[in-house]
Amino acid sequence: RPKLLSPSTATDRPAPSRSILTASESVSAAWKNSKKAKAIKMYSAHIQKLINLFAKFPTVGPRTAARFVFYLLKLQKEETAEIARAILDVKEKIKLCSFCFNYFEGEGDLCEICEDPRRDKTLLCIIEKETDLLPLEKTRKYQGRYFILGGTVAMLKKEDIEKLSTKELIERIQGSPI
Repeated sequence: RPKLLSPSTATDRPAPSRSILTASESVSAAWKNSKKAKAIKMYSAHIQKLINLFAKFPTVGPRTAARFVFYLLKLQKEETAEIARAILDVKEKIKLCSFCFNYFEGEGDLCEICEDPRRDKTLLCIIEKETDLLPLEKTRKYQGRYFILGGTVAMLKKEDIEKLSTKELIERIQGSPI
């Protein structure tokens, strides 16, 4: 059994030798020692392209993206086509509410919540992202309108702050009965 070392003693002593490597250490060592490491092609160009696209999704890394791709490859062609059509439908039919910036499907520029005459137009709930709206609506307690800011100032880099809808928020506050 290897001895456990505290951070202070770990730098003073050489690392204990181990004869057993974990699978990831073994693969990593083989990869580093391989002279042809850069020549190894893991996936076809089409698979890798789709992995790269899925990896752009929030909280999805390359491993999860690869799982998505291999899941899709196991589906029947009709099921894959249905997913592709659903993605295209969302892009074609879903709009952004001109007041609160919630996504919606329908006529006009306002979502159902902003169009609802029963809503208290003097109340404005500022939320970080679209997914925060549904839990609030499920409570059926809040009867005002919403404003989706698009992030939080504390979590963003300086250049990302400009992407927030702060200008529009100020306009809403100044130009409405809020």
